[in-house]
Amino acid sequence: MRSIWRITVSCIFVALLMPGADALSIHLISGSAEYESEPSLRALQRTLEDDYEDIVVTASWGEDAGDHLHGICTLAEADLVIIFTRRMELPEEQLEYILGHFEAEKPAIGIRTSSHAFQDYLEMDEEIFGGDYSGHGDEEPAEVEIVEGAEDHPILKGVEAWTRPGKIYHNPELGPETTPLLWGIGLDSGIEEPLAWTNHYGEDGRAFYTSMGIPEDFENENFRAMLFNAIEWTTGQTLTRVDGQD
Repeated sequence: MRSIWRITVSCIFVALLMPGADALSIHLISGSAEYESEPSLRALQRTLEDDYEDIVVTASWGEDAGDHLHGICTLAEADLVIIFTRRMELPEEQLEYILGHFEAEKPAIGIRTSSHAFQDYLEMDEEIFGGDYSGHGDEEPAEVEIVEGAEDHPILKGVEAWTRPGKIYHNPELGPETTPLLWGIGLDSGIEEPLAWTNHYGEDGRAFYTSMGIPEDFENENFRAMLFNAIEWTTGQTLTRVDGQD
């Protein structure tokens, strides 16, 4: 009873902060300890709120493999969800908010462990993001290259090839509605895997996924550009900086 009461009170409170009709509403879901999702997403939230006009960001800060997302009810009012969790197992009443977002075919962005974000909804990887997560390799540097033919995709505006550390995730067979954007080549193992792609789900749903997302990625200007471009592509809205810059 107390948990239901906390959810209800938090939803009423946050509902008072939700945006007007012209603002873009983004809900962040965090819960991936190994890759430090919370500090990375908190920094993203500050940038979105401080540097861009007409954006309201709400968030649910969970624990790795946890069973509760505080404030998840505000997802019902969000235009876009950004998910960076790992193997959470939510109660049915909380998972319903996530399923409802997808049933409405609203935009979604998945980061790294979102390929196995929820133990009680592992199908999300394939159904929403078009992925095929099948484990990962060892730590090694990798070349990040733009997929041939994807150079002019809006999500890759201002993005150039770079080298990154970390484990390469295996996704051997992407879904039929995906468009691969970035490819990773392990400099030690020679492994080649897709690192970022778009997916169309349902009739009109747009999703973007990247298997990158370690703290070093969030510090890289190419990764950040890709992420902000993905917000624009999935939502169909142009982000406007408060300083007037592009």
